[in-house]
Amino acid sequence: MAELAIPLSLLVAEKAMSLCYERNASKDPSNNIHDDVERAWKCLRRMQAYLGDSEEIDEGSLMLQNRVAEVQSLAYEIEDALDKFISQIPHHFHSNIFSQKLHDVVHYREEKKARVEFSTKIKDIEKKISSFSSWDSFLEPPSSSSTRQRDSLILQVLEEDEIVGLEEPKERLSKQLIEEDSRLKTILVVGPGGSGKTTVVKNVFDSKMVQRFFGCHAWIDVSRPPKAEDQKAELMHLKEKRFLVVLDNVWRAQDLELITNALPRGLPGSKVIITTRNSDVASSRVESSEYIHDLSSGLLWKDAWCLFCNKAFKHTAGYCPPELEEWAKKILKKCEGLPLAISAVATLLAKKPQTPVEWKKLHESLGSEIRPDSSLSIISRVLQPSYMHLPSHLKICFLYFGMFPEDYSISRDRLIRLWLAEGFVVPGRGQTMEEAAESYLNELIGKNLVHATTREINGRVRSCRVLNLVREFIISKAGNFITVLDPNCPSTTHSSEKIRRLSIQNVNINLLRGRDFSHVRTLLVFGEECSPSELENELKTSKFLRVLDFQGVPLKNFPDSVIGLPLLRYLCLSQTDIKSVPKWIDDLAFLQTLDLKHTQVTNLPKQIYALQDMRHLLVYSCDVTSGVAQGVQISAGNIGALSSLQKLFLIKVKKQRKVVLKALGELIALRKLGLVDLEREHGRELCCSIQKMPKLSTLDVRSTSEDEYLDLDQLNFPPGPPCYLQRLCLTGRLENLPQWIPQLHSLARIALKWSKLNADVNSLEALQDLSNLVELELVDYYTGDSMKFKAKKFKKLKALRIEQLDQLDMVVVEDGAMPELKTLTLSRCQNLKLLPYGIDRLIFLEELLLYDMPQEFIARLQKDSEDRYLIEHVRVIQSFYSGSTGCQNLS
Repeated sequence: MAELAIPLSLLVAEKAMSLCYERNASKDPSNNIHDDVERAWKCLRRMQAYLGDSEEIDEGSLMLQNRVAEVQSLAYEIEDALDKFISQIPHHFHSNIFSQKLHDVVHYREEKKARVEFSTKIKDIEKKISSFSSWDSFLEPPSSSSTRQRDSLILQVLEEDEIVGLEEPKERLSKQLIEEDSRLKTILVVGPGGSGKTTVVKNVFDSKMVQRFFGCHAWIDVSRPPKAEDQKAELMHLKEKRFLVVLDNVWRAQDLELITNALPRGLPGSKVIITTRNSDVASSRVESSEYIHDLSSGLLWKDAWCLFCNKAFKHTAGYCPPELEEWAKKILKKCEGLPLAISAVATLLAKKPQTPVEWKKLHESLGSEIRPDSSLSIISRVLQPSYMHLPSHLKICFLYFGMFPEDYSISRDRLIRLWLAEGFVVPGRGQTMEEAAESYLNELIGKNLVHATTREINGRVRSCRVLNLVREFIISKAGNFITVLDPNCPSTTHSSEKIRRLSIQNVNINLLRGRDFSHVRTLLVFGEECSPSELENELKTSKFLRVLDFQGVPLKNFPDSVIGLPLLRYLCLSQTDIKSVPKWIDDLAFLQTLDLKHTQVTNLPKQIYALQDMRHLLVYSCDVTSGVAQGVQISAGNIGALSSLQKLFLIKVKKQRKVVLKALGELIALRKLGLVDLEREHGRELCCSIQKMPKLSTLDVRSTSEDEYLDLDQLNFPPGPPCYLQRLCLTGRLENLPQWIPQLHSLARIALKWSKLNADVNSLEALQDLSNLVELELVDYYTGDSMKFKAKKFKKLKALRIEQLDQLDMVVVEDGAMPELKTLTLSRCQNLKLLPYGIDRLIFLEELLLYDMPQEFIARLQKDSEDRYLIEHVRVIQSFYSGSTGCQNLS
């Protein structure tokens, strides 16, 4: 992992150089620290040049591996020296030049000592570099003979009897191939390695029906293309014929373009099939989604079980003995529907003694079994090309998924905040770091290495994870880039190795008793097995820690040892029982994220405003009875100093409201803002501040009570509301729906709660033409008795929730209204006893969810009711009642 260690060390060096410029350190002629930092940076660049494209070094000669390990060790030494230097220089925000000068005088000796120590350390490291027999020869990149060539993997094609569960895509593909069409048609088969793409296509390609339909056939493995002249000659045979060309194993768009540009036009009915692990490579070449066969979801359980049993129990015609069933299902669960993995694991089990003890052993050692030269190395070899094709910045992000437990889905936003704090993200021109990180995640998902476990209604990823076997592959590849402690793997490093990133997963940290924690940069803790006192003890020695995530750890108090972590960038204490934040929080000068969601914190000290690098300030608790999020009170102070802040959620302003609301206008980089306990009189100040936030994409504003009005009319005046607002939640009474809402052309989600609009108001007119609105939530929104969704309005709406409209007794859906609606939720509308008129026109409606609705309404949904035919097309119909544990399935 040396090729990954150096870019991260370079980022630390660049941060140190930036700090030197800020503090004018280079003006001291006796200790020109900037020159020392620059020398460290140049050493790292030379090492990086040596390693070059060295991701395959781990399979080179032992001498080469040792040489690379030395490079990595030197890179880490430089990073340690840089971090030690940065941590020894006090960092505080000064509001005036006098306090800055006083600080410089007080800490002069301390800083001078740190500079001398750092300069000495860098000179020692340079001597180590010079001590190599020949630095110049050492810097010669590894020869091609010492590294394994990319894409030399022999394609593994499942046998004919292993097409279990793939019959449906096979049948669809066969039908599409023999369609008559005047144009050349492209069909895409996409999925992760081992999902059966090549198997399905090869099976169809070789079928007699397909062979007869086409006059000429060609199969090209794009990962190992023939010479250009040979390929051109092969493609020329297709001219003036109805042909079928399979472009198998496509990795890069440019490779695909070269081949497709060379294809002749062919006769009507000609087809091209593309198989790839990366959906972004060729999806634009397919004319509609029906010609995209996505195999990424894997086999259904029944099909997976059938394939597993057929391979593991060949001698008993696929019959699984009862005593093996428990472990068979546990092992199969780890395969997660991946046909090649199921086949490989089951074949191995067929050779082992058919006893629960042996099968339990395999289940617990599956991670080591997939490593190279092990029993299941085929799985590692299938995953290897996907990893090899990643650029270094995506490799780092991909390997980081090994830090999370098996079956663990992490939220998109939390993952992005972690990546930022780790220093993995380098934004492109015009991008924020958060936007760049999300694009990294989308790339990994597009390459079928990471799976989106949940998505928002507009398709945006909400949470994600890697498959269990992919996680095992990551841990086998990561070396000491990460160290994982979990029940199946108590320790993944030798006692002599320096731990850089540590993930403790449902085990006690005492398993690492006696290990050196002084080099740890990241500590993630999952589960409640570690006591707060044990964690505090380890933090005392982890002076270089940048990332600390204690989500869900049984903490009662803010950890005192955090004060000794001057380099900390990310601190997550969410879902703990801490009650307060100490005033010394301003000692964490580099803190970017403070996550205190679902804690008992009710106030933030004014010292929080000294954290100028803060990007995400997330603080709220939830009321135990209502489940409603409660904001956290902030002090009056220089909140405008948090100039890098992207997210400020969920804040309560009680004292000096007008002053604080006015100061919010200085947070011009803000993307997400959540405020609670607002009163009508504060609307003007709030609107003026919001108008100074041009990048704001999420706004959540809540009044003090259900009867308190929100006054946001000031946004009607120039320059108007933030034009890129995508999510809007207004909780409070409204005299009228704000006139500026129709201007929000980027708005995707809107929630209007407690609005209580008068019955004579046209309740939907201002919303119906929002061109990108996909989700609408109306709670206690309207006092009228009817609601009409007009024809050809709400064109992109996919989810609608109507709740607590007490007077509502009729909902009308005109022809062409909400043509894309998928989910309709009706809740606590006590007078609504009829199905929405025109619900049968919502032909894409998939879910009808009902909460505490009148019995008369529910009766009309029963299978023998006269209105049942209106909703026969709806796949899921469920009714829930408060206090009841289950639901009534009316589907």
